[in-house]
Amino acid sequence: PSIVLSGQFNDDLYDIITNKNVIDFVIKNREEDIDYVVKVIDNISRYKHYKVLVVDDSTLSRTVLKKHLKLLLFDIYEAKDGIEALKILKENPDIKLIVTDYHMPNMDGFELTLQIRKKYKKFEKVIIGETAHDSKDVSAKFLKYGANGYLAKPFTKEEFNYTIHNSMEYVEQINKIEEQLLVIDKNINSSRTDLKGDIIYVSDAFLKESGYERNELIGKSHNILRHPDTEAKVYRELWENIIDGKTWRGELKNINKSGDTYWVDVTISPILDKNGEIVAFNAIRRDITDQKQKEAQEKLLIKQTRSSAMGEMLNLISHHWRQPLTKVSLILQDIEDRFMLKDFDEESILKESAEAIKQIGEMSKTISYFMYYFQAYEEEMEIDLFEVFDNILSIMSPSFEENRIKYDISIETNKKIYAFKNEFTQGVINILKNSLEAF
Repeated sequence: PSIVLSGQFNDDLYDIITNKNVIDFVIKNREEDIDYVVKVIDNISRYKHYKVLVVDDSTLSRTVLKKHLKLLLFDIYEAKDGIEALKILKENPDIKLIVTDYHMPNMDGFELTLQIRKKYKKFEKVIIGETAHDSKDVSAKFLKYGANGYLAKPFTKEEFNYTIHNSMEYVEQINKIEEQLLVIDKNINSSRTDLKGDIIYVSDAFLKESGYERNELIGKSHNILRHPDTEAKVYRELWENIIDGKTWRGELKNINKSGDTYWVDVTISPILDKNGEIVAFNAIRRDITDQKQKEAQEKLLIKQTRSSAMGEMLNLISHHWRQPLTKVSLILQDIEDRFMLKDFDEESILKESAEAIKQIGEMSKTISYFMYYFQAYEEEMEIDLFEVFDNILSIMSPSFEENRIKYDISIETNKKIYAFKNEFTQGVINILKNSLEAF
């Protein structure tokens, strides 16, 4: 097949060229003209060997149409009326394009179009109506009955090519959209509800995740998936948001048909009509069950770590308390002995009592340090390094002294950092304990 390009144009040249076996005659005056040629070539390449059915009771008309279509590299079938055309379609369901005349015996083009549309949608079979009748009613009726396009005889090659390729391009675009929607349906967990909250659509991914069949969900509320642990106020707040035209996002704990628990991250948005009125609600879900399980495991690990750390801290406190408790015990024993021997005076009693109070004060400080360490800090904060190390070493110093280990603090004055206070403190204590054990 050939396309002719020319820098000049006149009616005689046009008639000579178009009467030859060419697809198109293009005047190359602008850059857009070359773009047009490229598009024609691209279309012919894409639709090469597509099956086309020509339906016309006139042998001459079928010959003219077949000549045009062969230039476009289509594979062609032909029928003389609607009844024969339906038989050929049944035998060749992969026919993609039907070009049909209006006026035919037995079954005309209108009835043929209606019969085809009962089985195939516009993007499954392209129907182009054509007739010699110069009537707007005929073209309108063809389109109303489901034709993709219409040609009035006689037509030029340009008109024919444009109508055929434009219709085929429409079908291809629709098919691509359908393929994309199918991929979305299979992979995106989505649903749609009406204004009452009843489900009107669910994707295949939603069905797979929930374990339900489509007919078990349509017309039902999402409460069918609600886990008993989820408080009613969560759904109440959700509904108040979306009915007010806002988008709601959050995490929901669901239960599938088998009774298994799963978590989803949900985004629910209202669907508006052209007047801005809410007509439905669309929900997109993402399964976060693995993430939730991981978080639960992390929380358990943190809890176990905390328990272990608490045990270590209690051990440190026992070390810290051992010496002052011994001193207090000795002071009390000394007071008791003096009392028994009547060898005491007010000054010595007050002195020993003050020492005992001092030792008890040291023990009280240890409890304060202990409480400071286990106080909950959920966010990063600015912390004073010297203060943190001073508190840590106040707890650990008895263990160092017991093992005759000397230490020195060398920190810039008012040196501050951003950190999780408890985690940082625990990390320092672990390092110091490991060092202690190494010694």
